[in-house]
Amino acid sequence: MSFVHPGYLWLVIVACVLTSFLSIRSFRTKRRWLKEYRRLGLLKRLGKVPRTWGEILRIGIINTVVLGLGLVLLTPTIKTTGPYFEKEKLELVFALDASRSMLAEDPSRLDMAKLEMEEMVMALARENLKDLVGLVVFASEAFLLAPPTYDYEGLFLRCLTTVDEGFLRHSLPQRGTNIGEALRESFASFAGGAIGKTVVLLTDGEPEGEKVELEASMAEAIKLFSKTEGISVYIIGVGDPKREFLIPTEDKKDFEYDIDTGRYIRTRPNPGYLRQLAGLTGGTYIHSATAKELKSSLKKILEMERKIVYRGERSIDKDISQYILGLVLVLLLVYCILTLGNIRKPRIL
Repeated sequence: MSFVHPGYLWLVIVACVLTSFLSIRSFRTKRRWLKEYRRLGLLKRLGKVPRTWGEILRIGIINTVVLGLGLVLLTPTIKTTGPYFEKEKLELVFALDASRSMLAEDPSRLDMAKLEMEEMVMALARENLKDLVGLVVFASEAFLLAPPTYDYEGLFLRCLTTVDEGFLRHSLPQRGTNIGEALRESFASFAGGAIGKTVVLLTDGEPEGEKVELEASMAEAIKLFSKTEGISVYIIGVGDPKREFLIPTEDKKDFEYDIDTGRYIRTRPNPGYLRQLAGLTGGTYIHSATAKELKSSLKKILEMERKIVYRGERSIDKDISQYILGLVLVLLLVYCILTLGNIRKPRIL
């Protein structure tokens, strides 16, 4: 057995020695007082005098409890064996829709997508498997904002933070939503190597733009996809497809409207279109109307793509503090029973 915090060992030893000394001293003092009193029979008639074995048992329990709590403080561990899984590294590229419709508040599709992407990347960081993560943003055109990198916080998350409402309104061409261009840019961003390659495209799925241009971009993306082996594509629809939503203006005082018609611009996710695109690339379509569904979808993608390449056993240090703490609680219960058992209503002479 070894300890995680051996620096506290001296404190545990002092506590145990001091507790033992005080307990034994109290026991001997009590016995000496009873002998000097010389009226033990009267005491037995008036109340219940603790038996010697009961006193010794209580002293043992108190000292064992102190020792057990001290061991919990030290955090004891024992050597054992456990299953070991070696997982495949991933090269993951997020393609995030940065078109104006992502600003629709049902709630904000953009903020919901960013939050869940950030949580997924932080989960990758905790696993510490050295996955590569990249970021593509797109509207009518697509841009590689963060090439696949190991620097999650310093590069990826900083780039993701810049994709806000101001970025959508002032930094990207907003002539439509070109998903084909986003896929093409994502496929082209992958580095070489044999690790698994995955594209996760998050969009509300409204195919805005010229039909001919969209079809040409999709054809080019499919052509590039066919030349690149081992790419998994997941298209996630963001937002509620059952309702139409308005896009608030930048000052939040009104909603955006079409200059030509004078009507408010209404936006609704299009699952049918996204499902069709996923089929063209042999990918998977998942719709996530809420943040909870999106979190579940991203977790499911990670589980499906994270292949186990090796299974075995390895030596591990198992924490046994909880077992010692359970024993301490049982001993305290026994101590209470012994103490209460010695209480008896005095007899009246």
